[in-house]
Amino acid sequence: FALMSEPLGLAEMTETPVVLVEAMRAGPSTGMPTKPEQGDLEHVLYTSQGDSARVVLAPGNHEECYEQIRTAFEIAYDYQIPVILVYDQKLQGELRNVDRSFFDREPDPDPGSVISEAEIEEAAEYHAGKFKRFQYDGEKGVSPRSVPGQKGGRYLATGNEHNEAGHISEDPDNRVLQMDRRIGKLEHIREELDDEGNQTHHGPEEAEYGIMTWGSHQDTVFEAVDRLNDAGHSVKALGV
Repeated sequence: FALMSEPLGLAEMTETPVVLVEAMRAGPSTGMPTKPEQGDLEHVLYTSQGDSARVVLAPGNHEECYEQIRTAFEIAYDYQIPVILVYDQKLQGELRNVDRSFFDREPDPDPGSVISEAEIEEAAEYHAGKFKRFQYDGEKGVSPRSVPGQKGGRYLATGNEHNEAGHISEDPDNRVLQMDRRIGKLEHIREELDDEGNQTHHGPEEAEYGIMTWGSHQDTVFEAVDRLNDAGHSVKALGV
């Protein structure tokens, strides 16, 4: 993952859907290659220049790995943004049984926010030979993308800041509009994830104390919550 920092930032700037999986091990550098650790979260969240527009999910068990990788692809395609699934080597390498019925669901073939050839031809800028790939006023900050090979759907993709047509631009007004639009996607994604109940709760609904955890510690913390409640303590856990 350390070698992917530059193309990750490029995917953010070009608004290219990308899904990555990062399984943490003890560091720094090669560290302890066979031992798990949870030391990469800051690295995964912020490894690029400038303000980042990405989503990081941290499943706590194998079922959540399956659920959240599906969510990751949906977000990446819908919002044209990199999504990273981060978990540690314990979760990556251990074997655990999951009931087959859990996987009994259809894949979602929706390619997300794409535009058709007919819609491209209807656009005002079509006859000028420019496809405005990075429009300022996209719904939820998302400007529909063309699919490779579409007639009239060619556009410039660059790691430099660019205008609506993809041409490099250092105009300050353009910079503010594009940055606000890209970063603004995150607020809509937060609302969507909140509506889906992406977090895992464990323990009594009206608990006096709360414990937050993330990653493969989740089941250990949930067991500790059960023991604490059995001992008369009012505790609830939240896996984030």
